[in-house]
Amino acid sequence: MPDARPNPNQPHASVTVGDEAKTLAQLGYVFEALSQEFTLQPLGAVRAKSVGTPTPESGLLLRPLEFYKFGRVELLEMQFISIDEDDVELEIAAFIQ
Repeated sequence: MPDARPNPNQPHASVTVGDEAKTLAQLGYVFEALSQEFTLQPLGAVRAKSVGTPTPESGLLLRPLEFYKFGRVELLEMQFISIDEDDVELEIAAFIQ
C-alpha cells in the first residue's frame, strides 16, 4: 500500500474549538470524499472522545503543537472541547492513499 499523500481537493483547514463539545462537522469542517487519513495539530490543549462526550477533565488529551493522526471513520464521530476558558484553533490536514 502506498504512503498517504496530501489530498489536493481538500486544502489545509482550521476550526475553532470552544467550551462546548462538538464534532468537526459541527465546527464547520467538510470531509472531502477521498480523504481517509487526517493529521490534527491543536494550538492549545484540547480533549477528544470518539465515544461519549469529552469534558475538560476527561477524554484523550491533545497537547498543544503536537501532531495526531486519525482515520476518517474515527474522526467523523469524535468530539472536541477546549480545556481552558479560551477557544483553541485546531489545524487539520487531509490525506489520501
